[in-house]
Amino acid sequence: MAATACHILNYADDKGKFDELVEDKGVKILIDPKALMHVIGTKMDFVDDKLRILEMVVFPKLKEAVDFWEPHRDTFPIHVWVHAWLPLLGQRLEELYHIIRYKLSNVLWTGCMARQ
Repeated sequence: MAATACHILNYADDKGKFDELVEDKGVKILIDPKALMHVIGTKMDFVDDKLRILEMVVFPKLKEAVDFWEPHRDTFPIHVWVHAWLPLLGQRLEELYHIIRYKLSNVLWTGCMARQ
């Protein structure tokens, strides 16, 4: 993802010694303990169910990343980092699709108007 005012989600191939691993339906999420407080914010909620992290942390960060996404500048395809969460977030991603469609239509409209 592009570096913006939001936190960055990175891909990792290996689990670090102290990384927290959350896994469900074939999707693995590694959380660096140094970044945990930044991910959660200043509020410390101890959650029994690790998958609630999806709703409390992952989805808000995805939404923030989509809000900051600039399709005319970003070279990394948005479907790669949004659809990776489809098995876990399912219909919840619908909330992001209207923002993505709106931004893409603006870029396409601007491109069409520039050619005329």
